[in-house]
Amino acid sequence: YTLVQHRQRQRNNGNGFGYCVVNDPDRNIQVTNTIMATGGSGKERNLVFQPVPQHNNMIIPGKHTPLNNRGIRVMTPTEWRRLQGFIGYGFLDENGNDQFEFPEGMSDGQQYKQFGNSVSIPVIERMAEHMLEMLDRMTENPVPLVLNLAKRKGIITRKDVIELLRIDQSQASYILQKTIATGEIELIGKGRNSRYRYIEQ
Repeated sequence: YTLVQHRQRQRNNGNGFGYCVVNDPDRNIQVTNTIMATGGSGKERNLVFQPVPQHNNMIIPGKHTPLNNRGIRVMTPTEWRRLQGFIGYGFLDENGNDQFEFPEGMSDGQQYKQFGNSVSIPVIERMAEHMLEMLDRMTENPVPLVLNLAKRKGIITRKDVIELLRIDQSQASYILQKTIATGEIELIGKGRNSRYRYIEQ
């Protein structure tokens, strides 16, 4: 109820902040929001719809209000761990068993903060794979790549080569000279108007 009121206040003020039920059947895209390192306050960005009718309005010792009857709860630290790739992905041994553990006795609040501080492990993996792909491109012979580009486009520029290989101007000029030496492209124009034309073989 408090979160409903808070979201309505924010909407009345023209803001979009508020809780989000990630598996709400009425949502078009059922994905989670960013996992935040703020512990308690970040949990409302990723609530879960999981009705348990027998718990509706149950009074919990130490709480001033009964449990909500909307079937909405916060994600557990285990669910955050799975979202970030710490369960079932990043720390599996050769038998497929999870090996990641927090120190014994760490509070849920601290676990939420640690998962919020982390970058998702599958994202880290994909970034590393992309970096390796780029390193492979930089270390292999780039002339065939430039020739293929010229063949497809007919005429290319130094800027095209820079964007293709993610290199600087001097490197692009050097590679273009090597490509011209193959006799498969020729320089047309000079200076800023330099273009390189593919020569049909």
